[in-house]
Amino acid sequence: MDALTFGPEAYTQGDQFQREKRSLFAKTWLPFCAAEQIARPGEFVNHTLGGWPVLAIRGADGAPRAFQNVCRHQNMPVVDKPAGQCEQLRCRFHGWTYDLAGAFVSAPPHVAPADPGSQQLHAIALGDREGVLFVRLEAGDGAPPGFDLEGRRFAAAVTTDIGANWKTFVEALLPDTSWRFIWPIAFLATVDGFRIVRQVVPRTFNRTRVVDLLFGPSDAGADAARARISALAGEDKRRAEALQGRRAAGDTAAESDAVAEFRSRVAAAI
Repeated sequence: MDALTFGPEAYTQGDQFQREKRSLFAKTWLPFCAAEQIARPGEFVNHTLGGWPVLAIRGADGAPRAFQNVCRHQNMPVVDKPAGQCEQLRCRFHGWTYDLAGAFVSAPPHVAPADPGSQQLHAIALGDREGVLFVRLEAGDGAPPGFDLEGRRFAAAVTTDIGANWKTFVEALLPDTSWRFIWPIAFLATVDGFRIVRQVVPRTFNRTRVVDLLFGPSDAGADAARARISALAGEDKRRAEALQGRRAAGDTAAESDAVAEFRSRVAAAI
C-alpha cells in the first residue's frame, strides 16, 4: 500500500477523490435506495454518488431504471430534488423533456435537437437485491451484495449530511463492532429489531451523505427505531467530523487493523 495514498491530501483535496470516482465507484455495485422508495410510477431518488449524478425512477411500465442525472442538451441536472414523483422528466434550464424510460419527448423549438431519437438519457446498470437497489456506472462481473433482509420490509430512510471525506466516515465507524462493513460503502446493523442498511454516499471529497434504510418485520416500532437511528447517526456524524479535523491536521495513522485493511482495499482498487 502506498502511504502517500493516505496522507492528509487524500481526505482534504480532490485529486484522490477523482481517482476513486474513476477506478472504484464507477466499477462497483453501489447501494442507491430501497426499492420501496420508488414503488409507484414516476417516483424517483436522486444522489450524487461518488461524484456521479445519478437518479433511479420507476417507469410507467412498473420497471425501475437508473440514469445519469444529466440532460443531453448542456449537461445540466434533469432532477434537482433528492426525491419526488413526476409524470415526465423535464430539465428546468432549457425545457428538454424525457419520459420515465429516459426517451427524449420534446424541447422548445429554439433548442430542439436535430436528431431527437439519439437524445435519450444515459442509462446505467440497476440491480435489485432483497429490496435494495444498486447502481453501477460501468459494466463488470459479479452481483450486488446481500444484507440478510429476508422476511423484512422497508420502513423508513434517515438522511444525515456530514462534513467529512467518505473514507473518514468509514474509518470512524469501523471500530464500532455493532456495524458490519459491506465493501465499499455500506454498513449493516440491527437496532431495536430493525435491520439497518447504512449507505455511505460520497458526494465530494469533503462532503458525505449517510442514508440509513430501516427494514423491519412489520411497521410496529418504526417511529421509535427511526428516532433511535437518527440519534445514533448524529453521534457518528460528530465522531467523523472530529476525525476529519485530525486528518486535515496531519494525523492519518490507522486506528485499527480494520482501518488498515480498508485502506489496503482502497489502494488496490485505485
